[in-house]
Amino acid sequence: MLRPINLVFITLKYGEDRNLSAVDGINKSDIPVLVISAEKDGYYGDGKSPIYDKKDSVTNSKCEFVLMDQQNHNEHYTYFLTDNAIEYQNSEPQGMIDKELYMEHDKNVMKMICDFYEQSR
Repeated sequence: MLRPINLVFITLKYGEDRNLSAVDGINKSDIPVLVISAEKDGYYGDGKSPIYDKKDSVTNSKCEFVLMDQQNHNEHYTYFLTDNAIEYQNSEPQGMIDKELYMEHDKNVMKMICDFYEQSR
């Protein structure tokens, strides 16, 4: 019952753009795009990353793919985290949570992202 209503809403709100995909958006743009993904990502039901699975369809010459398949850093939300952060999250802390440690970002990954966009200027 909700699907037809949802389709009408999406059509009214987005018009012809409702059929665009991430690949379409990347290909239609002329800006640098950095796609960080794992070949298989547990976040997605079948484990396959939709954007990485379609990387051969990307024609934007300014698009770069970075494959994150390092153990413990190959799922949707772990690409950017330090080993300490992942270990802390997996320990399922109780009570007062150390927010800084819980979301501690890997400085090398963050530098790689910053360098990509700095070089793209």
